[in-house]
Amino acid sequence: MNQADAELARRWAERGDRAAMKTLYDRHAQKVYAFARGMTGNGETALEVVQETFLRAAKACGRFRGRSQFSTWLLSVARSVVFDFGRSAARRARDADLDPPARNNPGPNEDLDSRELTESVRRAVMRLPDSERAAVTLCELQELPLAEAAAVLGWKVGRLKSTLFRARGRLKQELAPYITQGARR
Repeated sequence: MNQADAELARRWAERGDRAAMKTLYDRHAQKVYAFARGMTGNGETALEVVQETFLRAAKACGRFRGRSQFSTWLLSVARSVVFDFGRSAARRARDADLDPPARNNPGPNEDLDSRELTESVRRAVMRLPDSERAAVTLCELQELPLAEAAAVLGWKVGRLKSTLFRARGRLKQELAPYITQGARR
């Protein structure tokens, strides 16, 4: 698909071929949305990120050379958009609402609601620093290979691995009440 996407991107850049752009959008918008949703924690913001990503891609499409997959290049554009959105006051206000749920040490007989766990994991991921959240979103949630995720972030694989190690450590620490509870069952 790399060659097909590269050809579509070339047609989009050189001729303004709307059909090529639409095909690329249809192929990749969901992946961009999933990345943006994972990074922002908000569906509406993720939709805005998708729109802005494709607008920026339209302006920069002529710079896509086909050396990487189009999806890797496009996720790099999306990463920049997410970080730009992240600098806004809306992000700071959203983060203020992400207080950790109040938890006493749960007893062994307490039933852990899976929705509570899912929400706690989401909140924990959202509290990670941007770079760690991006690494977790790409590698754990979108299951991109390390090399591709590193390319999206503009990093070397070694940096990605160390960032993931730190992020996993933070998540393990923050989610410890759930981990120890699960071990007691």
